Formats: sequence, structure tokens, C-alpha cells
Amino acid sequence: YFLSFSIISQTNLAHRSLPSSSQEMPPPSPRNKNDHAFEAKRRLKREVIHRLASGNKTHSEMAEVHHVLPQRDNFVLCETGKLVNPDDASGAALEDALGEVAKRKCRTGSPDEWELQKEAWGQYDPAFHHISTRAHQSATEKRPKPKSDAHQPYAPCPAPAHVAFRRVRRDLTADSCILAMAYRVLHVHCHEKEFQDTQLRGREMYEKEIKSETVLARAVHLLTLGAYAWGDDDDVRSTSWRHLGGGDIGSVFQHHQESAPPNACDWINMALLREPSDVMNSEWYRGKESTLALLKKIAFEGGGSGFLGGVDPSLRSGAAWLCDFAAKFNPTAAAAAFAGSLASANNAAKGGEGGGAVLTKEEVLEGKKKAAKEKAMAMMKAQMAKFAANIGDDDEDDDHMSEDLEGSRSPSRGSNETPNFSTPVRNRSDSTGTEAIQAMDLSPTGDFTLTSPIASQKSPHTPHTPRTPQSGCSTPRLTSQHSGIRLLNARPQCIICGTDSDPMQLDDSTLGESDGKQPAKTSSSEGETINREKALAFCGYSQASTVATNNNGDAEAAHVQSHVGVHVTLCGHAIHKSCCDLWQRDDRLSERLEGVKRREFRCPLCQRLSNCLIPFIDVGVDWVDSPTSSENAPVLPSVFKSEEEPMSVDVMNCNESVTHLESSNDRLSLQDFLSSSKWWATRNDPSISWDGQCTFSERSDNNRKPSTDLPILSLPSSPRNQVRKMQSKFGKKELIRAWNSVLRTPPRLVKRRAARSFSTDRNSSIGSPVIPTLSEQKESNSVVDVLRRFMDQVSDVGHRADMRRMGEEDLFSDFGEFRHYLSEKAAYNKVNRAAGKEMVDWPMCLSPTSLTETRRQELSREKLISKLLFSIQSFTYTCCSEASEARGLLHNSPASDAPSILSKFGIGKVLLDGDLLLLPQPNPSVDDGFQPFDGRLGKLRYLGLSLMVATSPVSKEVVQLCMSFPVPEPDPFDFEQHEKSSIQRAPVAYPILCSHVLTHTVGSLIAVTGRARAEEGKYSIDSVVDDCRNFVRIGLVARVAQVILANLRSSFIDNPVWEQQVYSIIEENMLQNSDVGDPNENEWRHFGVTILHTLLSPGKTASQPASFRPHPSPNDVDRMSSQILQAIESAKAEAIAFLRDLSLVCQILIPNIFSRSSAALESNDDTGNNSLSLKQLGCAQEDVQRDNLTMIFKRYMTLFHIENIYNMLKSYLLQQIVQTWYADSTGKSTHMLDFPRIFHGTTWPVTSCTNDMTRPNAIPPSCLPLLGNCSLANVNDNGPRSRIFHLPKSYTDLYAELSEMCPDIEQTALCLVCGQVLNAAGKGECTKHAYKCGGGAGIYFLVQECVGLIMHGQKAAYVHSPYVDFYGETPQYRGRPLNLDLDRYRILQSLWSGHLVREKVIAERASTRQVIIPNFY
Repeated sequence: YFLSFSIISQTNLAHRSLPSSSQEMPPPSPRNKNDHAFEAKRRLKREVIHRLASGNKTHSEMAEVHHVLPQRDNFVLCETGKLVNPDDASGAALEDALGEVAKRKCRTGSPDEWELQKEAWGQYDPAFHHISTRAHQSATEKRPKPKSDAHQPYAPCPAPAHVAFRRVRRDLTADSCILAMAYRVLHVHCHEKEFQDTQLRGREMYEKEIKSETVLARAVHLLTLGAYAWGDDDDVRSTSWRHLGGGDIGSVFQHHQESAPPNACDWINMALLREPSDVMNSEWYRGKESTLALLKKIAFEGGGSGFLGGVDPSLRSGAAWLCDFAAKFNPTAAAAAFAGSLASANNAAKGGEGGGAVLTKEEVLEGKKKAAKEKAMAMMKAQMAKFAANIGDDDEDDDHMSEDLEGSRSPSRGSNETPNFSTPVRNRSDSTGTEAIQAMDLSPTGDFTLTSPIASQKSPHTPHTPRTPQSGCSTPRLTSQHSGIRLLNARPQCIICGTDSDPMQLDDSTLGESDGKQPAKTSSSEGETINREKALAFCGYSQASTVATNNNGDAEAAHVQSHVGVHVTLCGHAIHKSCCDLWQRDDRLSERLEGVKRREFRCPLCQRLSNCLIPFIDVGVDWVDSPTSSENAPVLPSVFKSEEEPMSVDVMNCNESVTHLESSNDRLSLQDFLSSSKWWATRNDPSISWDGQCTFSERSDNNRKPSTDLPILSLPSSPRNQVRKMQSKFGKKELIRAWNSVLRTPPRLVKRRAARSFSTDRNSSIGSPVIPTLSEQKESNSVVDVLRRFMDQVSDVGHRADMRRMGEEDLFSDFGEFRHYLSEKAAYNKVNRAAGKEMVDWPMCLSPTSLTETRRQELSREKLISKLLFSIQSFTYTCCSEASEARGLLHNSPASDAPSILSKFGIGKVLLDGDLLLLPQPNPSVDDGFQPFDGRLGKLRYLGLSLMVATSPVSKEVVQLCMSFPVPEPDPFDFEQHEKSSIQRAPVAYPILCSHVLTHTVGSLIAVTGRARAEEGKYSIDSVVDDCRNFVRIGLVARVAQVILANLRSSFIDNPVWEQQVYSIIEENMLQNSDVGDPNENEWRHFGVTILHTLLSPGKTASQPASFRPHPSPNDVDRMSSQILQAIESAKAEAIAFLRDLSLVCQILIPNIFSRSSAALESNDDTGNNSLSLKQLGCAQEDVQRDNLTMIFKRYMTLFHIENIYNMLKSYLLQQIVQTWYADSTGKSTHMLDFPRIFHGTTWPVTSCTNDMTRPNAIPPSCLPLLGNCSLANVNDNGPRSRIFHLPKSYTDLYAELSEMCPDIEQTALCLVCGQVLNAAGKGECTKHAYKCGGGAGIYFLVQECVGLIMHGQKAAYVHSPYVDFYGETPQYRGRPLNLDLDRYRILQSLWSGHLVREKVIAERASTRQVIIPNFY
């Protein structure tokens, strides 16, 4: 084969060089300057076309064409370009050429590119020598396919040549050797029979696998050049035709007559119609097809090439053009019935095997789409089968995992069924049902199956879905009376093993034997009994975040804002805990990309970064019930009502029980709720006792009723109560067992056992957890392990981030809320730390002696509850962050992008100018029950459900800790409690006025809804909604009181007796004279004055006569009164923000909570013109009208069905609660470790200033806000300033400002989050600042390099610069002005607000060859 390859390579070389040399001839000499400029522009245009033919190019890439042009052409182009743009003469000429042959394509976040117009492809030359062979190959793939009825030449007509070189083209295309070579190439590619003659010279070219489409294209190209050369014979004279070429020795016209010059017809006869034996000078070719016949065969049949995909359409069109050329100039060629053969060839090409039917373009396109879809599905099936096989072949010693996988893959003995894995991918529709989308969560309702040996029948309920197989992998829902009605038709399926984690199917005999006490079990081959149930969870990623806090780079700005939040992201893909552990251990499957931490892994399906699992909760269908109308709805008693015999509703007869309830025309007022609800357990439930820290315990005697007339605080416990010892202790083990009861999955398969999970006996307290039996204690439920791992992960992420952000000393002085165990460990190890000794771990550090096992269990339970509350805070932070990002996108994006944003976040409607987000009302019959979980906000319901169920065993404790209800005075004869009080303890939760009120309110809502989920069917949706609305009212009062106190304390910071003076002013002046004319404004002022009066009213022991109270001077009364009114007015905006954020959380916890009230609110929003966007409330403006704020507040009150705010405070019980709040927040206790007693006027979520691009008073028109929540408090600070507060739109202005600010810094880095200016000279300043500013995440702009830098932890990566030139590029040289590009800046904003910085850092470092050294910047 060496000879054959040598021949074909030489032929290819000859064919490649000949067209190029004949095409590129020296041009004629210009006659004047205009001719020279015309030729220079033509050559520039030709260079541009061939640069763009291989793909789209940026402006800087196109500027390189000047390097290949002659110097004289560049000089002429510059001279002409100066007339258009004197500053960029060469660029003006290039811009003119691009405008003629290309169109500009603007790309978001990337430089603008130019795409070659379709009309300009006619000037593309396949033999152009200024671009590489690879570029020509790309151009061949991108070249538009010619139409079947319009044949195009393979190469364009060459430019006129110099008079001394005009004959070269005729000499070349009339040479006998060249024509013979072209014929041999055509014949080789059209020859289909096996070659047997061994006497033929050059027979090696006819051997197999020797054909080349490139060589075939060169042959067609040569013949095309000949057609151009001989088709133009206007200047040929009869007497001197040999001087013009084509008549020399070796030419086919060597013996042609001198008097008659050869023309196009003669060239066709000699080059295309000549006998092949004469052309090749070989008798072997006698009778073979002529060159024209071979061209026809290539044009209409593709020849016998056998190339993959057929011959290039442009090549076939070029061959057809040569046939048309021959028929035009030669009668013999025209007489060959060329038109008829063309028509038949067209029909054959269009009809194919379909009997000659002509397919339309739509049919052809549809066929291609179908074929592509089938190919993609086949590839996906193969990948999933290979993936499952790899998982099954793992040899590690994991008994439970191996047995589960073995049982899910192999059919049971004695059965002929073949195992069938369910689908891990499903096609779903959005909530509106208008567009099919690829869902990000898994369920068994998809159309793709992993392996399907036997076609399964389709369920009548889901006709598009294969039925879940009954081969032991998973079990369909039973129709037994013991099974509850679930929301989901079938469980989400694990993306690895394809099962849904249900226990093995239970028949009637199995149910009878087990009595529903234990999950289904089966025996292994070795006789061991194993549990077939596996914990199902969702992949999530928890990370430290400061997006919703005030990111000003100062960690000590405020107490709440000094600590980071923890944001949790869910991709919605379900996976078993055991499968996830195996996935992380298997090095073949878990790709350890550069920058990934040890605990992190990628979701096996979507490859999103994950580091935790969120338990799956199989919720009942009653979760999406809508509350009835408030006019004529029967009302169930509250979840906790103070009755002698609490209602016990069996799950089987819950519907009948509801119908026998007494109707009520009015909902319970707040006074009625506080006086009767057992959520205030310390007052309304005498059967339990509060230990003052974290636990309610049952008493032996629960017949004593509380007094409803006298405040319970003034009645200490009787000494006789000392005899009533605590009936049972509730420690860590009992809490875990309670979680085992509420988190397992029997509601779908076995009998509901409400009495086993929670006591419903008349003599026991509602909601008291019942200790499972010993057999249940030994039964391990891995769902609890998933829950505990998640809480540990969230707590550890926040603690590590705060340690790096605040430093060890500052963090030890204030660990923040819900970390009492860390505060106590630091306080009791203070001496050890000072002495350099090893610290004693918690809880052993609390006592100098060893703790009893019971006490250790109680303290460990406190730690679990503390982590649960911290997880609730993380859930609240996540909801607020997601909602803030959605509002920002809706405010700043055009109206055309609104539908996609709403679909992305799962939002149904937007009211109040984009600030009130209403989620779609879920329908259980839509999307097999998965509709409530659509979108990013919908997926947070998975997290909310897991926290709700986890809170149910300790719901009373969570409500007491969050709401800070008054508790009785300690019993002086309770010596056990007195011994505990002698040890100073840190509070598990801060008093509500010193904490984050929104988190405390959400914790109470989760407790209410969690208890309803744990005891499904026992409480109606109306009772749950009523309890939640009452807690919203209490939280609103707490938030307003907190803001008023914060503003007054800052105003009277130098006045030690401001409380007494303010109380005197309210007593004497404001309670009677606070009318302002407007009823709504008057109501709000009364509300604020009454709250402040209740807060500052002295207790009974501290009450003084009015004459002994400190009074302000007459000159100070007006000033202090004005400050009081300003504080009350400023609380209105915070109250609106509080209700706004709480409205979204309520919809996540109770999907249809606003199904009634939102309709009225929507009608008011459509007709009202006084609505004001909260984006104007985030940064206070003096021109905000009071009536607008009041109108918005009224609408939120309508949404939550809040009664008259002034009438709420008439409740003496609420006044008692408010007074207790203030006493707990200001008074110090001897048995409690101190904590920061700060009233937070502004706390997270802080409205981002980037949501308002139209703030002329705060931000200059030539600037934009920073990515973070900008703070203007320190703009006028004295001293050196190394921080900017606005980002200039001009790079020149930014460079000048930073150079003047920090002249000694050579490598300047600007934090785009807070505006801090740092030194980027390899000292690690950016890394340290990222921990303080963004909890480890940072986005910077390197000023000198003009490039973006993203960072997470110690790893960093480069990204695009937000400053670009007119063409969307950041040139290395400073030739054009750079300005801030809004699209690129919004991409950086999405990285920050969407918590995608770490994901982007890992992706960039994995795709680049050179990475940045850790901790360099």
C-alpha cells in the first residue's frame, strides 16, 4: 500500500497547489489611487470572508487580517479610513468590510461576534491559502447547503490577473496531464466494481479505502477554473490566441488551427466529452464514462464514493454546475437530455424509498428531530445501564447496601418475573401546563426506563407512565383501608438504583402477622433478617452566605449581621442514603474535581455540587387542602385547646368527625387564642412543667386548672407540688426514638398508629411524645441519620464560617443564637484557654463532678433541639434569599423575561409591584402530585416538610423558646430545679426582642404545621391556619416593638432615664392627643404608642407615683415626642417587610393558605394606584408618602386576616406577654450567662440596593450600585478611605479614583460586593477579606489586569471583566475606552445572589490548564 498512498498523496499535493496557484494571480496594476483603494478593499473583504468561513470571530480576531495584507494596501486603507474615523482608521475600513459581508451577534457575558452572511458564502474559495487546512474543514461543515434547483459553482470566479499572467489559467486547464489526472480521480471515486486487472498502470488508486473526498474536490475545483478561463473569450483574437494560453506543447489544443481560436465549446469537447481512452492514453478505459458522465453521476447520485454521510452537498452542486455549463456552451452536451436526468435525479433524492413521494421541509425536520431524540434516549439508556452495572459490581464490604442492591436486581426465587428498573427521568409540565420542561426532580412518572425487558402495562390513573414493577424493587400504593391518602401517586425514585425505597409489598397475611408494628423484612440467603427499607433523601448543598445581610465588609456592624447565614440549595434529585455513601466511596464514579472538598460530592444526575441530604417526607394529600371561607366555615378547635378532654380523632373517621363540629361565624380573636390554646403551655396546660431551659415534663397530677382571671406570674407553685415528681424524663434517646416514629414511611403501607406515635389518652397531654417499645428502640431508621447529618452539616458550616469571619476571640464572646452549647463550653473553659490547657468538652464542662446518664441525655437533647432551631433559621434564611433574588430579577429584567423567571422560581403571581410573591395553588391531580414542588421555591418545601416533621416531637418546646411566653415563678421547694439553677447556663434561644423575630415566628409556624403533619387527619386545615395567623400577629407585635426600641435607644443613647421619660410623655400627652386626621395613620400611631406604653410600663413591684417619675424638661418634650413618632413611623416599613417575607414562608409550609385572601388582594392590586414597591423601602427615602405605606400594610393585613391592630393590644394577655418580653430583654439573671442584649432595628433580609437602579439621590447617574447590600453610613467618615460605595460606569474614572485613593498599591483588587480596595500582589488579602465579607465567597475586579476574579475559600479563578469596549471585548492594549457592560455585571450579580460562586470556581478551575495558586490573592 505504500505505492498507492504515495500516488494519492502526490495527486492530492498537485491538486492542492494547482488551484491555489491558478486562483492567486498577481492583480493588474492600478491606474490611479481610486483603483488601488478599490482593489485593497476587495482584498480586505476577501480576507474577512475566509476568516469568518471557519466560524464566528470577535473583532480582535478579525483585526489580524491586516497582518496578511500588503503594506501598500494597509496604507491605502488607513488613508481612506481617516475620513470615517480619524481615531481608528484601520478599524474603520475593517468595520466597513464587516458591515458588507457579516452580521453582528451580541452575546450576554461574552464578546460580540461576527457571523458570515449567507449571501457572502458564494465568494468562499476552498483553496484559499491564507487559512489553514483545519479552517477549511470547518468551513466545509458550516457551508450552507445549496438548493436543489439552483446549482452553485464549487469555487468563485477568480479575480482578474495581471496581463503577464493571464495565460497561466488557460495553459493549466488545457494541459493533457492535468485533465488526465482529473479524469482518473473522478473515475476512481465513481468506480464501484472490484478491480481485477493487474496490467493497468496506477491500479493502486482503485484499491479499497483509498478514496478521498478532498482529492475529489480538487478535481472539481480544477474543472471549475477551466470553465471560468474558457468561458470568457471576449479578448481572444484569431491571430494571437496562442499568446493568451492554451496552445503550447502538451496542451489538448496543440494541433488546433491557427485561424480559429478554441472556445468554450471546444474545451468542453476536449476536457469533458473526449473518449476516456484518448484522455488516459490507455485502451483499458475504452468505453468507460466520459468526464461529463462522471460529473453527472457525482452530482445526482453521489457517485460510488461510499463516504460516511455521502458526498459534500457543495461538491455535488459544483459538479451539477459544470454539467449546466457544458449544456449551455456545447450542443452535444445539451442533446444528452440533461434536464430529464436532472428531474429524475431530484425525484429520487427527495422520494428515497417512499415510492417517489416528495417530503416537505417540515417533514424532513421532524424526521431529523425524531431520529436525534431516539439517538439521545438510546445513549442515555446505555449510560444508565452502565452506571447501574458499575454500582452493582462494587466489591466493598457493605452488607446492607449489597443485600439491597442484590434484592433489587434479582427476581425472587420461584418467580418468572424479570426485574424492571423504574425510570429516573421524567418529562413534566410546569404549573400552568403550557410548556413541557425537563424536571429537576425524580419520580417514577417519567417516560424513560433503565431496562425494560418486558413491556409493562400502563396505569389507568397515569396513562403515560409505566406501572411501578412489583418484583421487590418497590411497591405500589395499597388500596387497603389502612393506607392513608398520599399526595404523591408514587415516591421519587433513587437516581442510582432506580427504586423508591418502599418496603417490600405486604399482603393481608403479612399485615396480620406484623400488625403494622414493624416495616417489612425479608430473610437473606444466610438466614439473617434484614430491613428492606432504605432512607430516601434529596441532594442538597449548604454553604455560608451573607447575601441577605448587610455586606459592608465590617463583621461588627450589628450583632445579627456579624454572623453568617446558611443557605441550602436543592436540586430535587432523590437518592438513597446507602447509595449516596457508595457513590462517594467509589473513586470510579465520584469524580474528584480540583477544588472539591472532602465532604462534597456531585449529584449523580445533574452533577450539581452537593454536601448534604434532606430527608424525603411522604406527605398526605390533606397538606394541600384549602381553608374554608371565614364567613360560614366550621372551625375545629385549635391544635392545642384547653379542654378537659382533648378531641381524639381517628384517622379512619376523620371526615365524619369534622361534620359533627359546631359551626362558628367568627374566627378566634387573639385574646381567645391566648386564653385557650395549649401552645401557651406554661399557662393553659397544668399537666406539664417547664424547666426554664429547654424541656417540658409531665406531672403526675394534671387535675389542677389554671386561673384565667389572675396573671399566672404572681402565683408561685405550692410546696405540695414538690411531691409530684416528674413522671418521665425526655432525653436524647427518647427524642431519637420519637423521630424514628414520625420519620418512617408506614403511612402508605401499614396501619396508621396515631396512638403509638403520640398519646391521645384523655389523661395525658396532647403532644407529649410516647416512648416506643424496646423492639422499636433496637430498630434503626436511617432517615434519622440523614436528618441528624443534615443538622450537623448546617451547624458546622455556619460555625466554621463565623470562626474565620469574626476571629476566635470575637466569636467566643458572642457565638450567636441557637449555639448555647458552644457558649457554655467557651465560658467554662476560659481558664483552660488562658492557661493553654486542653479544653473540656461539653457537657462535661458544666459540672466539676461526673454527670449522670440521665442528665447527659437531657443535655444532649438540648443540643439536638438547638441544632434543629439553627436549621430552622437556615430554612428561613434560604427562603428570604431566594425570594430576594426573584424580586431583583423581576425588577431589573425586561417584561419579556418575566415568564421564564416565574417558571424558574415556581411563582404563580406577583402583586404589589413585584414584592408579594404568590405561589401557584397546588392541585393533587396535576403532575401526579408533584406540582407543589416545582421551581426553586417549590423545592424548598422538601426541606420545610422535613423540619416540620422533625419539630413535631418537641413542638411545645419550640413554641416556648421562640415566642418567649411568660412562665410561672420557680417553686422554692423544688430542690432539684434549684440545683440545676445554680449552674449558669446560656439560653437556648435569645429573648424574642433581642433575636431575629422572623426566625422565631417561622419556628412557631413550623411547630404548628409539624404537629399537624405528624398526626394527619386529626386537625383541620382551618385550625392549623388559625393558629399560624395568631402566631403571625404575635410576631408582628414583637417586630414592631423591637424596631421602636432600637430607634429610641439609638436616639437617647446618652440619656440613662429615657425609659421613664418616654413613659411619662406617653402617659401625659400621646395616649390622648395622637390623632392626625387620617384614620389609617391614626390607627398605626395608636398601635405603636400602645406597644411602647406597654413595654415601658413599670411592674407592680417597681411602680412609682407619677410625682416621683423623672420627667423631661418642657423644652425636651417636643423633641422627644417627635423622635418617638419618627420611631413609630419607621417601624411601619419594617413591619411590611416582615409580613412580606413571612407570606412566602407561610405558602411553603401551607401551600393553600392564601387561596381565599389572595383573590381579594389581587382585585385590589389591579384597581389600586397607591401601591408602592418595597424596593423603595429597602433604602429609606424622605419622599415616601405615608398613605402609600399604610395602604400596603393594610393589604398585607387583609392577606393574613389580621384584625384591627389597635384592638389586638386590648388583650391583657398580650400585654402581659409584651411586658415579659421587655423584662427578659433588659434584666439580667444570676443563673444565666450573659448574652448581647441588643434591639435590632434593621436585620436580615436586607433589601439589596441592586434591586433599584433608579436612585438618583443616593447613586450618581454615572455609577451603579455594588453587588452586595450597599451601606452609605460611612461615606462622610473622616480619615483615610480605602473603599468606594458606587461602581463608576467608566473604567477610566474607576482607575483614576482608585489610583488617587491607594497610590502605593501596584496590583489593585476591588471587591465588587462591598467596595473595599485591596492589594492583589500575592499577599492573600483577597482571601482574608472574602471570609469577612462573603463568608468565604468573593467577587473582585483586578484593575490593572482588567479581569474578574471569583473566590471561594482559598481557591480562585478568573472570569470575564465587567468593563468592555464597544465590541464587548477587553483588549490587552488600551486603544479603546472601556465601559461597564450591564449584561456582564448582571451575570456577576446572579453568581452572587444565586450562591453559585463556589460552583463557578470549581467549574473554571476544572476547565483551565493553569490554575491560580491557593491563597495567592
